[in-house]
Amino acid sequence: MSLQITRVDQDDLIVLQVTGDINAVNAEQLEIPLLEAAVTPSMHVALDLAGVAYVSSAGLRVLMMAAKRLRSRNERLSLQNVQPAVLTVLQMSNFTSFLDVVS
Repeated sequence: MSLQITRVDQDDLIVLQVTGDINAVNAEQLEIPLLEAAVTPSMHVALDLAGVAYVSSAGLRVLMMAAKRLRSRNERLSLQNVQPAVLTVLQMSNFTSFLDVVS
């Protein structure tokens, strides 16, 4: 399945709804809109991962890059609707220490 990303702007929040596995082949498709959102002034950024069952190390790299950009302006990247397998990867790689995982 190819990666599909939909941007939804809600007041001071940008939500990127992602569907499909995030892997080395398509991680750049997420990188561009996510990093653009991360530098948008006065906006919080969230990823809705309800449609994502797998994230590779390339996908983790994209999340880390966005988290660093947001941290430079005292913000944290929020992940919504994280599937159990993806949450396990995030926890094992300690990404939950600098990302907010919300229901």
